[in-house]
Amino acid sequence: MEADDFVRVSPRELGVTYDVGERFPQLRERFPKLGAVFSAGEVDFAVISAAIFRTDLITDKNALAEIDGLLAAKAPAWNKLSREKVSELVDWMVIDLDPDALRVARQRD
Repeated sequence: MEADDFVRVSPRELGVTYDVGERFPQLRERFPKLGAVFSAGEVDFAVISAAIFRTDLITDKNALAEIDGLLAAKAPAWNKLSREKVSELVDWMVIDLDPDALRVARQRD
């Protein structure tokens, strides 16, 4: 396994069983449904990482709950996508549900 492959594995592929909430408190607190899908080995760490980062600015609990459900349903199909594509898909969810929480790239001069 190469270094880049590490982020493309799920707990099941590593033979790891653990409490996702212990290792990833963001999943326990903000995305319990997505955490369950990750624990089941249906989503790899790269998708989880992108989802957590791209939704970090959301504070609305209703928007978080809705995005959690959407991510849990859709993210298993994203394991083969690039991080950029996953980020784009998550950003569209954020735009739809909490546009003020969208992470914006810094403008270059």
